[in-house]
Amino acid sequence: MMKSGLKAKLLGMAAVLAALAMAAIPGTGAALEGKTVKIGVLTLLTGPLKHNGQHQKEALAVAMRNLKKKGGIGGLPVELIFFDTHMKNAQAIAGFRKLARKDKVLAVIGPFLSNQVKAVSPIANELKTVMFSASSASPRLRGKLKPWGFRNSIFPPLAMNLSIGRWVKDNNIKSAAILYDNRITVLKITGSRIVPGILKKLGVKVVDKIAHQSNSVDFSGEVTRIRAKNPDGLVMSSTYGDAGKIAREVRKQGLKSALYGGIDVSQAQYIKIGQKATEGTYSTSTLAFDSTTPEFKHFYKEYKKESGDVDPHFTAAQAYENLLILAKVIESSGVSNNPKNLASDRDKIRAGLTKVKGFRGPTGIVTIGGHQDAEKKSYILKVVNGHWKTLN
Repeated sequence: MMKSGLKAKLLGMAAVLAALAMAAIPGTGAALEGKTVKIGVLTLLTGPLKHNGQHQKEALAVAMRNLKKKGGIGGLPVELIFFDTHMKNAQAIAGFRKLARKDKVLAVIGPFLSNQVKAVSPIANELKTVMFSASSASPRLRGKLKPWGFRNSIFPPLAMNLSIGRWVKDNNIKSAAILYDNRITVLKITGSRIVPGILKKLGVKVVDKIAHQSNSVDFSGEVTRIRAKNPDGLVMSSTYGDAGKIAREVRKQGLKSALYGGIDVSQAQYIKIGQKATEGTYSTSTLAFDSTTPEFKHFYKEYKKESGDVDPHFTAAQAYENLLILAKVIESSGVSNNPKNLASDRDKIRAGLTKVKGFRGPTGIVTIGGHQDAEKKSYILKVVNGHWKTLN
C-alpha cells in the first residue's frame, strides 16, 4: 500500500504536469492577467460608407457573444474600444495613436478604407501595434504594410478577373460602360483603373467612363449619356445605395445592358433598393449567401438577430473573423496581458498572425500569406429571383 502522504504528493505532481501540458497546447485558453482583454476598432460610423461600419459593429457584437460563451479570451472578458475615423486619414491616425498609447490595446481591427490603412501603417510600425483591417482591398498596398499591418479582405484584381470574366462570357459582352464613385478611393480606383484593365484583356471595348458623386439623388443624366452608346454591359463601381438607384434608372430608360456591381454592391440592400431592376446583376464577394457551412450558418443567423433582419456585408463577416482570429492568436502565443509586458505581448500577436493557416470562418478558409494579406476564396454572385446566388 502506498502511504497517503506520498500518494497525495504524486497526485499533486501529476495535476501540475497535466496543467502544464494543457497550457502548452495552442488555443486551450490559458488564463491571462488583468480584468479585460482590450482590442481597438477603427471603423466608419459617419459618412457615405457608415452602413459598412455599422455592419462591422454588429458583426463584432456577434463575435463578442461567441467569446463570452467560451469564457472570453484566456478567461477574461473582451473590451472593444471603438473610434470613428469619419472617412478622414488624420482622424484614423489620431484614433490609432489613442488606442495604442492611451487605451493600451493589444491590437487594432481596422481601419476600413485603404487610404486610411496606408496613412496609419507607418504609425502602426512606429508604435509596434498590430493593424488588422477587415476591408482594405487596394492592390497597391499588397505586401507593403509589414511588419505590423495585416488585411483580411478580398483582393480586387484576383476576384474581379474571375467574376467579370464569367459576366462577359455569360452575357456575350463586346462593349461596356463604367460608372464609378469619384469620392471613395477604392471605388474610384476599381472603376477607373482595375475594371478597364480587366475588360481590355477580355477583349471588351470600354465605350465610356463616367465619374459620379457619392449619394447622388438623380442618375438620369449619366444613364442618358450611356444609353447613347448602347453598350452590352454596364459596370457600377458604386455604393450599394447608388448602384440600386442606377439600376432602376437604367431599366426606366429602357437600356438593356447587363449589369455588374463592384465590391460594395454584393449585399441584399442593393436588391432592396433597386428591386426588379437588379435581376441578373453579377458581382463578387468573399461571402456566399447560400453557403451551407456551419460557420456561415451560425454567423448569418446571429447577425440577422443583431442587425434587425439585415443581411451582412462581406466586410462585416471579415471583422467578425478578425476578432476570433485575434482571440485564437492571443490564447496560443503566450500573451500575458500584463501591462508591463505590453510591448512583448503585441509582438507575440504580430508573429502569431503570420502563422494563421486554415482558420474556418463565415467567408470560408482563411490563411495569412507572406504578404500579410488573407488568402481566401472569392465567389461569383448573380441576382436570381431577388436573391444573390453563388455561381462557383
